[in-house]
Amino acid sequence: MSHKILFIITSFHQGGIETYLLRFLTHMKGNITPIVLCNKNKFDTEFLNKFKIYNVKIVFLPINFSLSSIFRFYKLLKTEKIITVCDFRGDFSGLSLMISWAAKIKNRIVFYRESVHQFEPSFLKNTYVKLFNYLIIKFSTKILSNSSEAFKSFFNSSTLKGKYHRVLRNGVYNKNEITKKINIRSFYDIPANAFVVGHIGRYTPAKNHDLIVALAKKICLKDNNYYFLLCGADVKKNIYDDIIKYNLEKNIIVPGLCKNIYSHLDAMDVFLFPSYNEGQPNALIEAMISGVPVVASNIPSIKETVAKEMESSLLNPDAMGNFLKQIENIKNGDIIYDIEKVKIWAQDTYSQNKQFNEFYKELFNTNYS
Repeated sequence: MSHKILFIITSFHQGGIETYLLRFLTHMKGNITPIVLCNKNKFDTEFLNKFKIYNVKIVFLPINFSLSSIFRFYKLLKTEKIITVCDFRGDFSGLSLMISWAAKIKNRIVFYRESVHQFEPSFLKNTYVKLFNYLIIKFSTKILSNSSEAFKSFFNSSTLKGKYHRVLRNGVYNKNEITKKINIRSFYDIPANAFVVGHIGRYTPAKNHDLIVALAKKICLKDNNYYFLLCGADVKKNIYDDIIKYNLEKNIIVPGLCKNIYSHLDAMDVFLFPSYNEGQPNALIEAMISGVPVVASNIPSIKETVAKEMESSLLNPDAMGNFLKQIENIKNGDIIYDIEKVKIWAQDTYSQNKQFNEFYKELFNTNYS
């Protein structure tokens, strides 16, 4: 009988955490008996059904300080005979790990998937987070992250001293393994000779869509042969007023959440990624694997994600003029780094076989030294 692992997430929507977990479960099907606990009753039905394909048991259960919540979670751990709890909610995993300790779960893992908190700080929130951070140090057996920047952001070196912690990179599907291909340029009526600047990411302040939109307006109004393909949830509703205002409906395409990522990347001549903060972005990794020239910000978590030789090409996320110049240079055939070399490096570094197998070991290994 395979061992039962409990994974804890916040919602069933297509985001970085949920995509990582779905890919992992797809890769490891049959090797574990997964239970996924969703802390909030939020889900996209189509995305949720993808988990059910692999016979994943789904539980919707809020984890908070109420006695009812604590009892129900404790009972779940005991009834299901869980051997490992892996909570993907970063600092907010503290309570679940404390209850898991009380339930004598031997392997209690927190997995950080962001490099900074995604909320506006306040005294109350900061106090709340400090409490949970203390619980993590006290009751977790392992602290995992997809970037070393997260450890610097959420902990200090003395706190982590002697505590098992490790960076595990994302595992990404190899482009050659994707069989369903779509001609995106034809699908969106983009001319074959157009120069396409692309971005993939939901609308959020961290993704720096303000700079992307400002660049799109400046470039497309000057040169009608430029097209911007901006994929991601909520992008259209947040920038559509500007698109209409500047009469750029033809040149700025906002299709929403894009499922066939590699096909969309194939349609791009450059991948624009000016984020203010990231965990370890799959879209950026997939752009490297696709051999699309990347113009990205120079934040620490992106420096960690890309190949070493790309670092000199990274830019300050507010330096609009530098982004514009680099895009124009790429259009003229001037690319700073070796595309093919980076492509091979990314395929090896983010191999799902390599990275998912390492995560699998952490779920069962109870040697924390």
